Amino acid sequence: MTEEDFLTDLQIKLPSNGTKLIVGRVQLVEIPDASYSQNGSVKLTDSLASTALDTYFSIQELTRLPCAKP
Repeated sequence: MTEEDFLTDLQIKLPSNGTKLIVGRVQLVEIPDASYSQNGSVKLTDSLASTALDTYFSIQELTRLPCAKP
């Protein structure tokens, strides 16, 4: 896949810092079989999260709660 395959939605050039804001949607997520827990949830222990251009966090599971019931 090329960059163009991912940039099918709106791109806004930000002149203040020379970057692009890309507004889009996820079309495909490929998850290796080894990344699933026995209960079918996705293990995120080796993942990284970001909330800004320069701030990153490791992901740690705290607990598992029962599903909400109506």
